[in-house]
This record gives sequence, structure tokens and C-alpha cells, in this order.
Amino acid sequence: PGLELREVGSAVIDKFYKDRSVKNESGELAPNEFVLLRAREDAKKTAMGRCDPADTSIIRALNPEPAPWGIRPINKEQRCAMELLLDDNVKLITLIGTAGTGKTLISLACGLQKAVDDNIYKRLIICRSVVPVGRDIGFLPGTKEEKLSTWMGAIYDNLEIIMDKRHQEDSMQKFEYLLQNEKIEIASVSHIRGRS
Repeated sequence: PGLELREVGSAVIDKFYKDRSVKNESGELAPNEFVLLRAREDAKKTAMGRCDPADTSIIRALNPEPAPWGIRPINKEQRCAMELLLDDNVKLITLIGTAGTGKTLISLACGLQKAVDDNIYKRLIICRSVVPVGRDIGFLPGTKEEKLSTWMGAIYDNLEIIMDKRHQEDSMQKFEYLLQNEKIEIASVSHIRGRS
């Protein structure tokens, strides 16, 4: 879902903040589509909501701003993505954006929150496609983990940022602990074929 801009009266935004929801008066919204309400009288007066998946005639206020593993959203798009990533009722989320927009970072932070802190899931499996330039990964010497470390540089960099936020003193030991206890698993897409 995208982020639709709606010009509304200032009183609508006041009602939205008071009641935590407002009627979807104009236009069709998809379930879970996000809406930015902006007051006609004052462009700085805004509110963000999400179309209720059970009743698309209602726009609900977002949950309190999340900070999974110390990672906070820095813009509206990241805020929307985190809202969906932390919602157990949404089973599949696809994030599209240019490099450096935080897709991997917030996905990992939300995944760690659900798998490690909330114990909603048994483990977090991090996959990345391995597109070789030259010889395939299978020809490289070493274990699967040693082979993947070259390809998963961006994943490891993001995990290091998250671990440093959460565990300043012993971040790498905590990361190794999560790997050894199978709370985090890192694999290439070719290694997960056939797994449920």
C-alpha cells in the first residue's frame, strides 16, 4: 500500500487525534493503505492513519511509534513499513525503494523484535539472492557460512548497527549467541528451496 494525501478540515484532524479513528469519507482505500491527512487551513497540521483492513470505511490512527531494537523510523515511509512489519495479521510485506532507504535495517530490527523479544516466531531467517559474477558460490572453498559472508556484507553491516544500538558493550558476542542458538539463520535463496 502507498501513502495517500488527503486534504481535510482542521476539525477532522482534531477529531482523529481525539477518537483515534475517522470515517473514510471520500474515495476507495485498499486495506492497510496509509493516509496522510493535512489540514486545508494549516499545511503543517497533519496526521497519519491506516485504512482498517476489516472495515475500509474507517481510517485508524497508527500505533505508538515503534523502536524495535533501538531503531526508530526517520520518515513517513519507514514509519508505515514498521507499522506493517510489526503487525502479526499482515503475512507478507514487500518493500521497494532505492538503495540506502533503510529497507534492510528496519526489516531486520522488526524481525529480531518478533523472533527474539516477543517469541512470536522460532527464528529469523535472512535470505539474499546470490548472483555470481564469474564462478558460482559452490566453487568457493569453506563452509556455507564462510562462503555467504562475502555475499551478505550488507546484512552483516545492518545487523552490526542494530546490535550496537541494543548491546553497546558486547554486541558481537550477542550476535554470535543468536546465531549459535538458531534465533538467526542466514542463507542464500538457493539454500532455502523446498523449505517450509
